[in-house]
Amino acid sequence: MWIFLSAFAVGPLGGRYALAAAALFLLTLSLSPTVAHYVFVINQRNAWQIAPVFYAWWGLRRVCAYHFGGARAPRPAALGWRALAFASAFLAVWTSPLAAPPLCVIYLVELLRARLAARATSGASASSVAGARIKIAGVLASCAPLVAALVCEQLLKWNFHRHALKHFGSDYRTPLEFDRGNFSANFRAQWQVFAHTPSPWWQLALLGALATLPLAYLLLRCSLRDDDKTARACEPGARLDLCALAVGCGAFALANFSTTVVFTWTRLNAYGGRYLALTHLFGAFAGLVALCFLLNLSRGIYGARRVAAPALAALAALLLLIRFPPARKDPGYEPLRAAAASLAARAPRAVLLGGYWDTYVFAGLEPSAAFTPVPAEDQLVRTPWTPRLMRQSGRVLVVQHAFPATNEPETPAPYTTFGDGTDPPSVIRQHGATLRLETPRWFEQSGYVFSLYRVTNEGG
Repeated sequence: MWIFLSAFAVGPLGGRYALAAAALFLLTLSLSPTVAHYVFVINQRNAWQIAPVFYAWWGLRRVCAYHFGGARAPRPAALGWRALAFASAFLAVWTSPLAAPPLCVIYLVELLRARLAARATSGASASSVAGARIKIAGVLASCAPLVAALVCEQLLKWNFHRHALKHFGSDYRTPLEFDRGNFSANFRAQWQVFAHTPSPWWQLALLGALATLPLAYLLLRCSLRDDDKTARACEPGARLDLCALAVGCGAFALANFSTTVVFTWTRLNAYGGRYLALTHLFGAFAGLVALCFLLNLSRGIYGARRVAAPALAALAALLLLIRFPPARKDPGYEPLRAAAASLAARAPRAVLLGGYWDTYVFAGLEPSAAFTPVPAEDQLVRTPWTPRLMRQSGRVLVVQHAFPATNEPETPAPYTTFGDGTDPPSVIRQHGATLRLETPRWFEQSGYVFSLYRVTNEGG
C-alpha cells in the first residue's frame, strides 16, 4: 500500500497528464520483472524510499510555485506544503542518504519549471521575469524544507553514532568509501547486470537515462532564453510538466546507477541486482514520460491532449489490469514460518545463537516470543546488546543448518561454523562466553536443527 500510494503524488507531477503519469508509473512498478522482484520485498530499502521521494518532489513543486511561479496560496496551505516537503525528504534520505543528490537535482528542476510557468503567467520576457523574480531570499526560502531535512538526517545519524560508540564501543558506521581503481571494472559488471535482465524493460530504462541530459539542457535553455523554438518545446502545461518529470526521474536513475559504480559496497556484495532496482524503476518510467514528451512536440498530438491524455491513461490501466502479476509467496516462507511458530511454542524468550540469517529471521517472524537473536562473532551483529544478554542467560539454543546451499543469486549460504546439526560440537566459545552441550538436536524442523547449550562462567 505504501508503494502504490506514490501514484497520488506522481499524478500531480504529470500536470495535464496526471492520470496518464500515475497509470504509467503503476505499469512500470507492476510489470517490470526486475522492479517487481526487488521492490516488493520487505527486507530491502527500495520499497520505503519510493513514496517519500515523490511526495517530497510534489511538496517542492508547490513551494517553488509559491515563491517563483506567482501562485500565492493562503499561508496555512503554504506551510502545509513546506511540511510535506520536509517530512517526505527527511524520510527519503533517512531511508537512504543516496536520495539526497537526486532530490537536490529535482529542486533545481522545479525551480526552472516555476520560472517558466511564471513567464507564461506574466507575459514578460525571460530576462525581465528572471530579474524580477529570482532572488536569493526566494531561493533560500524555497529550498529551506529540503536543506532542513538533510541537516536533520545528519544530526540524527550523528546522534546514533555517538550513542552507539558510548554504549557499545563502536559507532556502527556504514563505510562509505570510493572504490578507486575499480571504477571501470564496476561499470562493466553493473552494465552486465543491467543489460541482461530477462525483459525489454531495461531498454526503456536506458532510454530514460539517456534522455535526461538533453532534456535537462532543453529545460535550462528555455528558462534562460526566449526564442520561439525552445519556448514551444517547453511550453508551460503538458510539455513543461512532462519534461520536468522525465528529467527528475532520469536523474534519479543515473544517480542510483552511479553509486553502484563508485562505492565499494556493490563490489563487496558481488554486484547484486537489487542495487539497480531504483535505476530500473525510475529509468523505465522516465523513458515512458520522455516518449510522451516527444509525442507532444507534434502540434497535432499536443492540440488533442485533452483526448490523448485520458486515452493513454485508459490504455495503460487496461494493460495493467490484464497483465497484473498474481500474488505469490516464496516457497521457503511457509516452512520457515512453521518452524518459527513451533519454536515460539516450545521455547519462548529463548536466546538464539547462529548465523546472521538463522537468528534475526526467527525473532522477526515471531516477535511475541521475544527471542534474543545473537549472530556469531564472525557474522554481522546489528543488535550489539544481545551478546551481553547471552552471557547472562542460563541456556542458549544454537541454530544449525541442515539444508544444502542453492545456486540462486544473492541467496545466503548455510552457516556451518557450528556444524550441520548432525554432530553438534561439545563446547562453543562465543562473545566471551563458553557454551557446553546439554541436549543435542533438541528440536528439528524445516531443515533447521536446534541444540541446547548451557552457559558456564568460564572465560571466553
